[in-house]
Amino acid sequence: MNPYCKFVCSVVLCALFVQVSAQQEPVFTTCRYNQLAINPAFAGVNESIHLMAAFRKQWIGIPGAPQTSLVSFDMPVHHNWLGLGIQVYDDRIGIQSNSGIITDYAYSSHLFNSQDHFSVGILAGFSNIRADYNKVDLIQTYDPAFSGIVVNAILPVAGAGIFYQSDHFYMGFSTPNLVNSMVKGKSVVVRNALSSSLNIHYFLTAGYALDLSENVLFRPSFLWKLAGSGSSIDFNAEFLLMNILSAGFTYNTANAFAVTAAVDVSPQFKIGYCYERNFSVMGILNAGTHGIFIKYSLKHSEREKQFEGYKSMLF
Repeated sequence: MNPYCKFVCSVVLCALFVQVSAQQEPVFTTCRYNQLAINPAFAGVNESIHLMAAFRKQWIGIPGAPQTSLVSFDMPVHHNWLGLGIQVYDDRIGIQSNSGIITDYAYSSHLFNSQDHFSVGILAGFSNIRADYNKVDLIQTYDPAFSGIVVNAILPVAGAGIFYQSDHFYMGFSTPNLVNSMVKGKSVVVRNALSSSLNIHYFLTAGYALDLSENVLFRPSFLWKLAGSGSSIDFNAEFLLMNILSAGFTYNTANAFAVTAAVDVSPQFKIGYCYERNFSVMGILNAGTHGIFIKYSLKHSEREKQFEGYKSMLF
């Protein structure tokens, strides 16, 4: 990478992590395969025990670029009217990392008929935000604005959400963290505090399944994300072939485009991949973003088998 590119990348990355809240909620383009990552009401919705692991490496070729790892588990209990889930995540960008554990609880019931599903969920947990500004690669040897600043904070996390699903349609609204916490790291040289507050994020998502033929299902969906730094919308279009292979694309209003593919290796095992490109200045300086997920279902309920073709629009 030439000096100009290094300079631009350094400026952009500094702008991202000077505020400790730069990336507060782990973000995946493949969220439609794991709604639990953004909505606690999704816990136990599919009436099966599920394990999922996901990894996203952003801006390949730029040192310190964001990367996110997530492992989640959810299951129904008490005759499928309750759902429990747990998530462990690690989100890194430059000198900053944000890792935590979240537990999810959801209560569900029928809304319009015996085949639909409406649930209300809450989540609780904690996140550990760490940042060592002594590790910043400075142009000059010493800069008092960065020297001695170390952030290591344990913050509470609490959120809520609602989710509705029928055989053809789903919609959800959530806010994964309602706790507007303050992070402070104090410099022993510069006697003031470096601080930032965690902004509350809101997510609205919806999707539909449309039969194009006996072996082709069209699944359009969207995800609207609102935070203190602004909002963006993911528009997704995906095709399910033979109820085994899915392929599609995503357009994000923040100047990004992604292609996704997933395959059901077996009725219980699914693996997927996503490639993203950004059309901003950062998109010119990197080789794109890669993401992968693996999902395994430990058992199927009778209701899931009955609507397996349509319910796969979520999973």
